[in-house]
Amino acid sequence: MNETTLRTLLHDVAAETPETTAVDSYLAAETARRQLRSRQRLVTIGAAALVLLVTVAAVVVAAVVRDRPAPPVVPGPKPSAPPAPTAFDPADTRLQMGFLPPGFDRWVRRLESPGVRFQTTKDNTSGREIDVYLAARGARLASAPRMDGFAEPTDPNPDDRIAGPTVRGRESTWFPRDIAAGKNRAGELRFTWAPGALGSVTLWDVGDAMNVAAKIAETLRVDVGVPTALPFTMIRPKVPLTRLEIAHYDRYSAPDGASAFSFVYSAKDEVGPGIDIQVDTVTAALSPDRRIGPWQVDTVNRNGATSYSFQAEPETFVQLRPRAERSSAEEIQAALKLTEDIIASFRMTGKMRHPSTWRS
Repeated sequence: MNETTLRTLLHDVAAETPETTAVDSYLAAETARRQLRSRQRLVTIGAAALVLLVTVAAVVVAAVVRDRPAPPVVPGPKPSAPPAPTAFDPADTRLQMGFLPPGFDRWVRRLESPGVRFQTTKDNTSGREIDVYLAARGARLASAPRMDGFAEPTDPNPDDRIAGPTVRGRESTWFPRDIAAGKNRAGELRFTWAPGALGSVTLWDVGDAMNVAAKIAETLRVDVGVPTALPFTMIRPKVPLTRLEIAHYDRYSAPDGASAFSFVYSAKDEVGPGIDIQVDTVTAALSPDRRIGPWQVDTVNRNGATSYSFQAEPETFVQLRPRAERSSAEEIQAALKLTEDIIASFRMTGKMRHPSTWRS
C-alpha cells in the first residue's frame, strides 16, 4: 500500500457516520461511574499499601542498624602516674591512708623534705604500732622512734628477707621480725611507691602482718602540690617550711580527743627570717601584755629569745618563736615583725578535735 492509498482510506473512515446501537445511554453512564469509583478505590488501596511497605522497610532497616555491633572502642594510653618529687614541700603535701586495721586511732604525721611519715598506735602501752614512710625520689628510707616509747627500731637483717606481695604493680620485699606476741605479727615491707621512690610499712604486734602491710601500702595516697589540711589559716614566711608535724588522738582526752600542730620554718640567709609555731588543744595560764590583731598576746623574753603566746579558742593554744637570720639588731627586728604579722593574720577555720573539719 502506497502513501496516497493510505491517506484516502483514513479520510473515508473519518467521514463515516457511526452506526446506531441499542445500548441505553443512562446504563452506559452508570457503568462508567462504577468503573471510575473502582479505579479510585484501587488507587487508594495501592497508596496505603505503598505507605505500609515503606514504614515496614524503615523499621526493619532501623532494627538491623540497631542490632549491628558497634565498632570496637580502642582504649587510649593509660595516663602514667605522676613522678615522685625529689623533695617534698611539707606545706603542699597530703598523705592519706586508705586502710588501717580497726582501733588505730592515735596517729602522728610528719612531713619533711626527704620523706613523709605516718605512725599510728592503739594506745601508749599496747605495743601495737604501724609506721609508714615514703621517701622522695632518689632518697633513702629512714627510721624513727616508736610512738610507744620503745627503742628506735634497728634495720632488718638482709638475710631474713622473703618475696612479698605485689604492691602498686611492682615487687616488694618482706623482712619478718620475731616478737614475743607470735609469728607473722611484726615485720617491715619495702616497696616502690612511685618510679625511683622507696616506701616502707613496719608493723609491731599486728595479726597477718605481711598482708596487712601490703594492703596499707597498696591503698595509701600521696597528693603532691595539694595544701595540707588545717583547722586554721595564717600567712606564710618567705622561707620554705622545713617540717610539719600533726598529731591527733581520738581518745587522748574526753570526750573528743586532741590535736597538735608543729611548724618549723628555718631562717635562710638572703631569703628571710624563720619561725617555730605550735598549736595545741590545751588551755594555758597566760598573762597577756599586748594586743596583736584580734588576739590578747603574752610575750616572754628569756635569755634574749622572745616567745609569743595566745589563746585562739578556750582550748586552742598558739605559741610562736621567731628565728632570725643572724644576730644583728636589724634581722632580729625583722623576725619579730614577721611573728607579729603571722599572729595578726591567724584565724580559726575548723575544729582542732575534728579532722573532718580541716581545710586546705
